This record gives sequence, C-alpha cells and structure tokens, in this order.
Amino acid sequence: MKCTDEGTKYFTGLRLLRTLKVDGCLRLGDASAQTFGTLTSLTTLSLASCTRMASPGIACLSSLTRLTDLNVEQLARLDCLGLQALTSLTNLSSLNLGWTQATDESLHLLTQFAHLKRLNLSAWALSDHCGPLLCQLRGLECLQLISCNSSASSSLVALSALTNLTFLDLSQFASVTDNTLVGMQALTNLKVLLLAHTQVTDTGMMYLSRLYQLRTLNLDCCHVTNSGLLALSGTYTVFTQKKKERPAISGG
Repeated sequence: MKCTDEGTKYFTGLRLLRTLKVDGCLRLGDASAQTFGTLTSLTTLSLASCTRMASPGIACLSSLTRLTDLNVEQLARLDCLGLQALTSLTNLSSLNLGWTQATDESLHLLTQFAHLKRLNLSAWALSDHCGPLLCQLRGLECLQLISCNSSASSSLVALSALTNLTFLDLSQFASVTDNTLVGMQALTNLKVLLLAHTQVTDTGMMYLSRLYQLRTLNLDCCHVTNSGLLALSGTYTVFTQKKKERPAISGG
C-alpha cells in the first residue's frame, strides 16, 4: 500500500473495523497512528516496518482497549515511552516488539499485560537482570528472542519458569549454550525450539532428549555432530543444514 497520512483519514468512518494490517507502509507517520487510535473496535493491528512512526504516534493507540494482537515490529523509533503508553491495552494476548528501541529497562512494563501469550522481543538489548522479570510472564506460550544482546546469558536460565511455552525461538542468540539448555528440561510443553546459529553442542542434545512433546528443532549452523543427534529421540522433526545441503534428518 502506498497511501500517506492524508489517505488514512478515510479509515475514520470504519467504526466497526476489527482487523487492520498496513505492514511496510513507509509513508505513514504519527498522524496515521493517531487516526488508527480512533478505530476503537479494532482487535488486531499490524504496523510492522512503518518506519516513520515513533513513540508519540504509537501512544495514540492507547485508546484501543479491545486490541488482542499488536504488531509494531521494526519500528526503530519506538522507545520505552511509547511502550509505557501501551500498557492500557490490558487485553493483549499477542505483542510483537522485535527490532524496536525499547530496552530491558522497560521490560517491567510487560508484566502489566496479564493475558499475554505471544511475545516477540527480538534484537532487544537484554541484560542479566531481566531474568526475574521474564519469570513473571508465566502465561506465555510463544516467545521469540532472535538476535538478542549477548550479555544476557544468565537471564536465559529464567526461561525454565515459563512452563506454558510451546514455541521458543533463540536463533542467532550468541549467549545460548549447553548450560542454557539445562533449564529447558522443565519446558515439557515445548513443541517448537529454534536454536539456529547458537553455541549449543552435542552435550546440550542430552537435555533436549527429555522434551517429549517436541516436534520441530532447528539446529542450523550449531556445533552438533552425529554423537549429539544420537541422544535425540521422539516423534519430532530435526532440521540441520550445512552450506547448501537440504534438511538432513527427518525422524518419524
């Protein structure tokens, strides 16, 4: 869509609109966010990669109290102040904050979303004090921490408290090691675990073998050999890829 802030004014008549997705509209700025804030029937709103939008505009969405799904991924001008304004959206069950400027200093704000089940914090600058805050998000079923800051190794241990998780993406998270996987033995509901480009080795595979619900495991570019794969068992699919090879193992 190539519309501008001027064009989005025509949305104001759609008072019963429930779902709106305008991903990648590079011409939309804070004026459009302000317009969207008047559509109080919305339950789903996706503004991913609308890079002209910033915290002042996103704050106008605080009136959308019926929202259950909000995607503001890659809004690089969204910071902690913008996130604080969104805490009025207490019905949110899905929140995508990947690749924004919000930092772990605002992580405590997420605890106000009592119904949150799906959360994306990819590329956040997480630090070691994030662990206790992550522990409070016990209702999470899906968590994405792709390419997060490498200083957060100890906070990853706290993931073991999120026992409702069924989907966990730690791809390109440099701090993920075999020690990280020790705590994951408690995540017995996990069905999808993505560990591409992490530091896990054969040793870590021993811990994953106890995740009996696991169906999909991504080990692209990890330090895992045949010995590590030998420790894996169950009825899930293992994806490994080396250079141009196709996925190597499909277990039944």
